[in-house]
Formats: sequence, C-alpha cells, structure tokens
Amino acid sequence: MSSNSKQLHTKTKRVSLDGRCVYLRLV
Repeated sequence: MSSNSKQLHTKTKRVSLDGRCVYLRLV
C-alpha cells in the first residue's frame, strides 16, 4: 500500500509540473 500511494503521488506531482501532456503519456 505504501508503494502504491507513493507512486500515485509522484504521478500527480509530475502532471502538475508538466501538465496534461504528461498525464496522457503516463496513461
């Protein structure tokens, strides 16, 4: 659970920094 939570947080942070482009790429 800890690992999953950490990954999600990193993903959200990246999206905030780069924008939606990164989010789409990750997905």
